[in-house]
Amino acid sequence: AVHPAPQTVFPHAPRPSIASSLPALESRPLDDEVIGLRDAIVSKDEYTWEPRLIDECYTKLAAAPKKGRAILFYSQHPDGTLDNMATHGGCPVLEGTKWASNLWIWNKAMPFGSSRFQSKDDDSGDSSGVDVEVSTTGVSAEVFWVGGGGEEAPMGTVSQGDNLRLNSFVGHSFVARRNGAEVSRYTVARGAQAW
Repeated sequence: AVHPAPQTVFPHAPRPSIASSLPALESRPLDDEVIGLRDAIVSKDEYTWEPRLIDECYTKLAAAPKKGRAILFYSQHPDGTLDNMATHGGCPVLEGTKWASNLWIWNKAMPFGSSRFQSKDDDSGDSSGVDVEVSTTGVSAEVFWVGGGGEEAPMGTVSQGDNLRLNSFVGHSFVARRNGAEVSRYTVARGAQAW
């Protein structure tokens, strides 16, 4: 008997018709052996998601595991919207053991949302966010987060009388620009701040 491998399944993606000719993809059908293993380890009355997921592992796009193999996919479209086709899950182990590891990679630095972007020069260990209120007394300006490599990510526009509120971390740097020219630069310190 062939032992079903605990695949990674993309349930919104149909299984390609050429799956059997692509060794990285699961091509085994949902056969009696798989159904028997599925029914032996899960109770349809107790768990509703496992049987469905197991079925999808044998009917949808699924990558079969193999030592040394990796799956690379993008979870967002180029415009930053989420790609529903990237929804994925680990298929339940029907027999044996599955070892896996995840590594998330971004194409460019992410400006907010994680203490991992805290400045390496800040040894405080403080990973809590800092509220920064940006204001201008003059003409509107575009505000950009500045990454460690000098790359810039737009954060918004600040206009006279209309403040821009940001939540950041100690050590993050920002630059304000008017018509592309730098007018001000700021690095976040501890505590709520105004710039």
